[in-house]
Amino acid sequence: MEQPRSWPAQNRFIIQSRQSYLTSFVSIILTLVLWAYSAMVAWFFISAALYINDPYSRLLKITFKITNGEIRVFMLSTIAAFAVMVALLLIWRKYNYHRFGSLRRRNYPPAATTKDMADLDLISKEDIEKLRSSRYVTFTKSPVTEILKERKRS
Repeated sequence: MEQPRSWPAQNRFIIQSRQSYLTSFVSIILTLVLWAYSAMVAWFFISAALYINDPYSRLLKITFKITNGEIRVFMLSTIAAFAVMVALLLIWRKYNYHRFGSLRRRNYPPAATTKDMADLDLISKEDIEKLRSSRYVTFTKSPVTEILKERKRS
């Protein structure tokens, strides 16, 4: 098995970005605000489910004019709707399997021949042979001709 080439240290990451410090700072602040909001919403539902009435969740419940019982009914109805959707998808999967499972309509296309590849006029015949015969090929320049230039000529 061939070993991958070692990359220089600066190319080890696939995604590289050069953000300004201001952009990074704003991104971090927004991320922290959204995590705090998510934690607050999660605590809102957990406190209603566990009958916890601390000052923060009580303030939210007073603001929204809602009680722990109403929140629990909402959570149960959401869980029930989710369960119904999952059940419907499982039933639909089972129906499709019984209806279409025995059909064998899909066939793999035949392997592309060298002539088929050459007829596309995207790569030279020498390069096609090189690609078909070698396990490892390195091109310094892309062997594929540009389609736009070819279309403008015709």
